[in-house]
Amino acid sequence: MDIIKLITNKKNRGIFQKDTALFDVDFISTSAEIAARRALDYKNVSDPAFLNYFYFTADFGMYVVEKTKLGKEGFLYYGRREANPIFNNLEEACRQMLANENYRLNKEEVKKVFDSVKTGHTHRTRLSSLKLKEFDPEFAYFEIDTRYYWQNVRSGGLNRHQRELAEKVFGEGKDFNRYMYFLTCHSIKKIRIYVLNPKYIQQQHKPGTAIARLCLLCDLYYSSNFYATIRGVDIADMLFGVLRMKTNTVEAAYLKLLESPDETVEIMKTNPAMAAALSDICKMYERRKSK
Repeated sequence: MDIIKLITNKKNRGIFQKDTALFDVDFISTSAEIAARRALDYKNVSDPAFLNYFYFTADFGMYVVEKTKLGKEGFLYYGRREANPIFNNLEEACRQMLANENYRLNKEEVKKVFDSVKTGHTHRTRLSSLKLKEFDPEFAYFEIDTRYYWQNVRSGGLNRHQRELAEKVFGEGKDFNRYMYFLTCHSIKKIRIYVLNPKYIQQQHKPGTAIARLCLLCDLYYSSNFYATIRGVDIADMLFGVLRMKTNTVEAAYLKLLESPDETVEIMKTNPAMAAALSDICKMYERRKSK
């Protein structure tokens, strides 16, 4: 997947809610994939505007309250396209987020995300372990010092849980180190990862369900901050994926008739006018075919 080609073709950017039927979500990149491409193209050779885009990514954040020894606590399940419950039910997810801010997952959807932790497609984090700072009643965040992230916590480094999530977002191992170096080269000293405020999650909690949000990677002007909190599916010029071919309405109807020929015949038997109209269409085809 050539991210540069996807980005520079304006046809591949649009509005999530408006254009859901037109985009193939399998071609939407993860945050880590975009970060890797940014670091590789750090001199902006491919596209001068590459670093100045915001991106909806293929990642998702699922938030749930679970019982622990300390009581009920908020957890983040951060995953990628393979386990993304929003992509699996995109139309309904967009409808709910526009109407109620959150896509509320049912028990079956929640279980699929839980299972995806075992396959490595999703990372589970206890929110209290991230040592979050409150941004507002809905959002919280932790910061990454791009120069000293590797040192101990007292010297400005990340704790183990912060580092694990940060690497899921921006790339693991050497890829993470490379992206931090890339950011320092662009004079970005600190970046933030935003998640939902644990207090907000407790307020929204309903037993047996969870809430899901889209993810967004910022441009360099906004310090490449990352949000696992996005509900604004109607934000324009953000989605980047590959356009799907629209099926012609007449062709779709034709395929539907062929799908169940016996049922089609039964309907025609009770509706002679429709049968006659279809017969006329076939005769028209024969006449034009012979010309």
